[in-house]
Amino acid sequence: MPPPTTAQIKKDDNLISQPPPPSLLRFLDFVLARHVLAAFILFFVITLAYFVLYTYRDDDTGLDLPWQQLDRITFVHEGLWGSENIEPLTSSWNCSYMAASGVEVDDSAPRNKRSRVCEFRNFCIDRDRGGYIILNGTKKVFPPSVNIMAVDTESDIYWSPRVFLQSSSSYYGYINETVFVYGLYSPYHLSHWLFNGLIPLWSTMQQYGATKDSWLFRPDSWDGHTKPSTFDMSFLSETGRDIVFDPFYMTSAFQIMAPKSNVPICFARGVVGLSDRCVHAYCEESFRRNDISTLRSRFLSHYAADIAQFDRQHASAGNRSSSQHRDPIIALLNRSGSRNIPNLHLLAERLRRAGYTVQDLNLDHGLTLAQAVHLFRNTSILVASHGNALGNAIFMPSSSAVISVNARFSEGDPWFQLPMLQLGQRFYSWECPDSSCVVPNEHLAASCFEWHDLSEKQLRAAVSSHDVLEKFTRLDAPVNSYIDPSAPSQVAQRLRDAWWCYVKDVPRGINVDKFFGMIEKIVKDMGYVEKEINVGDGIEIERLYDEELDVRKGGFSGICRAGKCCGPTCMDGMEKYVFGKGALWGDGMGKGGGPADKSWKLEEGLLYVLKKNC
Repeated sequence: MPPPTTAQIKKDDNLISQPPPPSLLRFLDFVLARHVLAAFILFFVITLAYFVLYTYRDDDTGLDLPWQQLDRITFVHEGLWGSENIEPLTSSWNCSYMAASGVEVDDSAPRNKRSRVCEFRNFCIDRDRGGYIILNGTKKVFPPSVNIMAVDTESDIYWSPRVFLQSSSSYYGYINETVFVYGLYSPYHLSHWLFNGLIPLWSTMQQYGATKDSWLFRPDSWDGHTKPSTFDMSFLSETGRDIVFDPFYMTSAFQIMAPKSNVPICFARGVVGLSDRCVHAYCEESFRRNDISTLRSRFLSHYAADIAQFDRQHASAGNRSSSQHRDPIIALLNRSGSRNIPNLHLLAERLRRAGYTVQDLNLDHGLTLAQAVHLFRNTSILVASHGNALGNAIFMPSSSAVISVNARFSEGDPWFQLPMLQLGQRFYSWECPDSSCVVPNEHLAASCFEWHDLSEKQLRAAVSSHDVLEKFTRLDAPVNSYIDPSAPSQVAQRLRDAWWCYVKDVPRGINVDKFFGMIEKIVKDMGYVEKEINVGDGIEIERLYDEELDVRKGGFSGICRAGKCCGPTCMDGMEKYVFGKGALWGDGMGKGGGPADKSWKLEEGLLYVLKKNC
């Protein structure tokens, strides 16, 4: 090939020396001007990827990192099953009912079905199969389903573990402890979490031998995806955890996601069910007396460090700790918006002038369990609107008093009546019928009508007065007085439902003078014979008369026999929980009985006079 000519060389030089396209120059300028930023972004991405891979990598056992960090897990390989000390993992079960020993149980009876509790030997859990058992046989035998809720029958959830003939995992972790299988009802609501969840679970754990190392497993919750529980249950176990399937339920460090199926976790024992025990009439079984006292003790011991810290903070602020008060401590709980008591601060001022120690609290933002235990562990009387705040009574000493402030014509919603009776707390519903106690809220009324699909046209057709909406919001009369007898039954029921929606949440006032008088009587009935009075120059002790019955000595059954543990409408629960043979708060001698007529009439008269004249 001949060498290139001079003209060709010049032509090639011109091609080489031509400037690059403008778009290429802009790209080069962008890269060169931002090379530091680009390098930093690249470094950050690589580092983040490495961190994620390292954090979520599995170790040799295949367990997720949270499980790797736990102690007391023994890992077993299928290949070792033929060895001298390791047998194939085989499950079995035994179920019990609320029937006397030796009595044949009718398994189909609703009462027995709801009360069933099953104990499983070798109970396994993993993320894909849920809770399951392994039979190591040739024929599947299925255990009965068990109710894991403590609620009304419509909200029961029946659950049973899956059954496998052989294990599909060659490797598993074994924990030589008991796992308790349970469900929750509206776990975001303090009182439902306590009375339909925690207390039934605690009682079951005590009956079936829970230890400080026991575990929990929550396969399901009724309406749980509405809101998750915000209450930390770590006080139930020192080393165990609460196993869940859904990240939605991971609300504290106590929860842990179920392990992956390649390395399931198996427990020596699984206890399934809550034996139909709760604080309401729809449950057949109640608690044992020491269940409540041991739960309170667990709260106090678990949060002892928090309580000491709170006390130090109060002392540094110049306040006395509640444990330093000798007189009864009265807690007034309020909130903004719905169920607000607009003149509760006037009652607080009146009580302070009389020398009482008052905890004046606004619960708009709620309390942690540690804060609640600290605030109410020495409280003698709790006053709050009917609702969630009344659940804080569980942290109060036994035989304290709880007063529920209800809206006019609400007829004293009895939801808390039996729970308080079983907690051993005196309980009163305050309902002021005077119009001065009503705080109308038209927006709330309209919302209740809308919620219950009650149009204005339907409302007008169902009522006997043209100004019913105004009367409704002012609570001028009970709801049935508004309903036209000829109104369609379905529309009439919607109006009643809208009414209860309204009276449940509408703000309500109190008659301060009458309410103060009621508290004064409760204090004296509680056996307090002295209180501290600030006289300006110092503190003096005022002597109070001593009632014939000192409730601190008579016990809760003695208080009820004197007619001073609740209002007249709680008589239905007295026989079961107080006076009957084997009752929760009985004297242990199987004696029957009832309230003393004179004392009961005195208390009954007190409540109705207050309702009539406040």
